[in-house]
Amino acid sequence: MTPAAAHTWLDQAHQNLHAASLLIAADAHADALFHCQHASEEALKAFLTFHGRTIQEEQTLSDLSLDCLAIDGTLESVVAHAENLTQHGWRFRDAAAPIEPGIAESRREFITAEALVLEIERRLPRLVA
Repeated sequence: MTPAAAHTWLDQAHQNLHAASLLIAADAHADALFHCQHASEEALKAFLTFHGRTIQEEQTLSDLSLDCLAIDGTLESVVAHAENLTQHGWRFRDAAAPIEPGIAESRREFITAEALVLEIERRLPRLVA
């Protein structure tokens, strides 16, 4: 697979991080967490794409994490922290959600997602324009 395809996933991850930061500032924490989860998912897809792995449409963050760890076990600590983000793809999106997340949770999960995106980015070669 081309590095450009992997960087497309990374660009999307960065866009989701940016959206999450704006939503945190606007006190829209459920939506911010949704974007943190997506940023993490896209970062893992970037890593898998770079390594020529096929991405299935319905893979969860856990599935993607396991596939990435099969390629590079040294990602374990950053991937393990991001696994908690799986629930944010759906947890607060339901009108019957039990509670609204707060700023502390949003900030914590943003830091987790950002760390994963930056670590994956660090492991991919830079594109030469």
